[in-house]
Amino acid sequence: MRKKWIIALIIIICTIAFIFINVSRMNKSESVQLTTTQEGVIQETIFASGKLNTTVETIHYIHQNGLVKQMDIQQGDRVVVGQSLLLMDTQDWEKQLLVEENSKQMIVIERDLFKKQKLASAKEQLQSGVEAQTIIDPSEIELYELRLKQADLSIESLKAKIAANALHSTVDGVVTEVLVNQGQTVAQGTTAITVVDQSLLRVKAYLNELDVGKVTTGMAATITGDAFANSYRGKVSYLAPVAIPVDAAARDAAVELWVDVDTPDDQLRPGYNATVEIAISQTPSLLVPLSAIRHTGDRTIVYMIEDGLAIEREVTTGDDDGENIEIHTGLQAGDRIITTLSNEIAAGNKVKEQ
Repeated sequence: MRKKWIIALIIIICTIAFIFINVSRMNKSESVQLTTTQEGVIQETIFASGKLNTTVETIHYIHQNGLVKQMDIQQGDRVVVGQSLLLMDTQDWEKQLLVEENSKQMIVIERDLFKKQKLASAKEQLQSGVEAQTIIDPSEIELYELRLKQADLSIESLKAKIAANALHSTVDGVVTEVLVNQGQTVAQGTTAITVVDQSLLRVKAYLNELDVGKVTTGMAATITGDAFANSYRGKVSYLAPVAIPVDAAARDAAVELWVDVDTPDDQLRPGYNATVEIAISQTPSLLVPLSAIRHTGDRTIVYMIEDGLAIEREVTTGDDDGENIEIHTGLQAGDRIITTLSNEIAAGNKVKEQ
């Protein structure tokens, strides 16, 4: 019997303690921090991967048939406008020039000898009392002049070839491809050397279908890559009108994107992998800290203070950036809400601002 009384006494004491604790809690106000809602922008960034390419690629062709005598550059060299890239062998052309100059001299001698013979013949006719006929037939002299003009043309052509034996760069840039070698016989029009202008670079990348509608030409972009330490500013210069698979294994189509680099330097080289970051401008909206949001079932709520008590306010939300979240409905700019929600924060509980 005594044992039952002891158990009953313990139960009574526990009940009284429980009631006392709860009454104490009811009378105690939870200290909270408040923030004032205000408009701001959630920054969205779109990423695309691609490669650096040059916007100006100049191919230099062999000007004339012949033998490559000397290579003045190699792949990777930096060149300037007018710099010699290679020299053609002029030995055969110089021999031909000598032959043509000798041939011309022979024509001149033949012409002058012909004139002398005609004059001598006419003089003999006059001395013998025979009336001289036309001393020199103009058509015969014209034939000599035509032969001389032809010789002059051949000489000028050979001199031009000899003078143009060097292939010069037409742009400032870097040699990216050399397709001929010293000692090689080449034909006119052969592709020889490619020079790219590294001061004009662009990233060719691809956007997925979900991001294409958010990007327009003229948007600013940031370019980064594992092969270079600095980041570079650029601008979207082109969006392809059609979407295509990036490779045979790709299931989803993508849209080609060009971003021109504003001020490239020697760190950047065509062929490097690069990542493009494009910041999308958003419409300003009401922002609150993510810590102020509580999800209860299918409801999203925040808490405010009214007459010393926490009250719920149901809201609808939008995008977030990991710190703040957009509020579409339920709050107005200037509303003060509780920023950090502990387990003690609930509708009707006493709260006070710290």
